[in-house]
Amino acid sequence: MFCAHNIDTREEEMRILRDYKIFISHVWDYHEEYQRLERLLRNAPNFKFTNLSVPKRDPSMNNGQLIKELQYQIQPAEAVLILAEMFISHRDLIQCEIDLAWRIGRPIIGIKPTRNMPIPLAFRNVVDELVGWNRIAIVAAIKRCAFQPL
Repeated sequence: MFCAHNIDTREEEMRILRDYKIFISHVWDYHEEYQRLERLLRNAPNFKFTNLSVPKRDPSMNNGQLIKELQYQIQPAEAVLILAEMFISHRDLIQCEIDLAWRIGRPIIGIKPTRNMPIPLAFRNVVDELVGWNRIAIVAAIKRCAFQPL
């Protein structure tokens, strides 16, 4: 839907120099995976990004407040990264993030589980790209898919 697969060398150079604004989906149970993905991106050569996610949540927030907070985090994002494993285990919360991203036209990049587990069709159908836990593949997907405001 969003991803540009045919780019020339000059465009690629510009993509390297950009600071990508990324929202990384998160739930408390998967904090280690969230941190692992963030480290993987921080260690990628020729790639700079700002993580717009706030992985810790105020426990006193109700659902309405949580949705507003997520919308605040996702709105400026150029791409949304979602771990398929989180979708499998916390579908309601992750579906809310997916719905918010779709509503404002942000590309969704799915990350396959590290364990050999089936990926639901419902997840496959909403992501713009689905990649494995591979730094090169994830960064390339972000560069191809990142939303470019007018």
